[in-house]
Amino acid sequence: MAKTLGEILREMEVVSDQELKEARKVQKKKGGAFGQILLELGHITEEELGFALAAQMGMEVVDLEDVEIPQELLDMVDVTFVETYQVIPYEKDDDVLYVALADP
Repeated sequence: MAKTLGEILREMEVVSDQELKEARKVQKKKGGAFGQILLELGHITEEELGFALAAQMGMEVVDLEDVEIPQELLDMVDVTFVETYQVIPYEKDDDVLYVALADP
């Protein structure tokens, strides 16, 4: 069974049990995404949340800042698809096209 976001963040040693408890109370009272609540409370950073969400979904985090994406990869995906789903192709290996997601 997949680990919860809270379990992953605890394993990463970026939040305490008390901080998770506080976030759960806020979520129960106001609703909202658990990770976003932890961010708003200042308990985690966006980077920590990204790594935890990626781990939860079995994905890896890719920093595209220094990646030069060949035009041929960009041409493989329809612009409307890219804009709608906020994805961008960044690598191709044989028959596999790797895409990065803005928000998994």
